[in-house]
Amino acid sequence: MTDYKIITDREEILKAIKYNPDKLAIASETLRDDREVVFNAVKDTIKIRFKIEAVIYENSLEIQDQSTYYLDSEGNENPLNYTNFLELFQMLDNSI
Repeated sequence: MTDYKIITDREEILKAIKYNPDKLAIASETLRDDREVVFNAVKDTIKIRFKIEAVIYENSLEIQDQSTYYLDSEGNENPLNYTNFLELFQMLDNSI
């Protein structure tokens, strides 16, 4: 397991999360409680994509498959994992 340096400098974490919002995870607890820091980490990163496969009939629609993905900061699709969103929600809730 790789040990990461905890970032305690506000400007350093703001710069780091600009390019990789996941860096919020290595911010100090004080910075994770900072409203501006958390906002900057999530403001452009939460993108959800819904995919639905369906057959359209004359008078109906039959959904055959549906899936939900979130797009990471590089636009890659990842299966939705609610654990990450619950953790993010808790950090946002704590900062309000």
